[in-house]
Amino acid sequence: MKTGFTFDSIAPMQFELIRHLTGLLLTHTDRVPPHIGFCQNGIYYSLSNIEQARPQNLQAVIRLIERKKIPSVFVQLDYPVFRPSTEIIENILRLAPPIIAGGSCLAPVKGIVEEFWGVQVRHPLIHGLLDCLKEASIIQKVWVTQFDNCLENGNSYTIPFYNEQAVKEHLRHFISGRALPLPSLSQISY
Repeated sequence: MKTGFTFDSIAPMQFELIRHLTGLLLTHTDRVPPHIGFCQNGIYYSLSNIEQARPQNLQAVIRLIERKKIPSVFVQLDYPVFRPSTEIIENILRLAPPIIAGGSCLAPVKGIVEEFWGVQVRHPLIHGLLDCLKEASIIQKVWVTQFDNCLENGNSYTIPFYNEQAVKEHLRHFISGRALPLPSLSQISY
């Protein structure tokens, strides 16, 4: 039985450093599912909850993470096959439907990874993307923040495994405006 995706050798987040790196930012990692976006050159690209995706200032996102104490993971990625072009990234985001219209925050990130790193991600969940990146040795370094009670063994962190049904249920409740209690691992069927 799969328990989740484990990040090994994590370090406390250094916001000044990650502003200049290329990678993935996973937020609300204590929830099922966590949220994911792509970062490059101080810009955070993420599919919005209601409207079409739009680039945001990474520093503003980091301030929000700190202020609201949102458990987050930054995954630095190795240099891509092709340097990610802002125009192509924004086009990938523009083509992704917003969450309220059935979209997923993972879809544009998968598109960016496939376009610039040449990694085909067939699995429909964040675990599949992270597994592909790990297998291709693309993950360089991992930083975490707001994990006072979440660190395991002091140097690793596991994002709990979840299935597509858990995602659909979360999105259904999210879109309807009702808060969904976070399921425990025992409540998620594999």
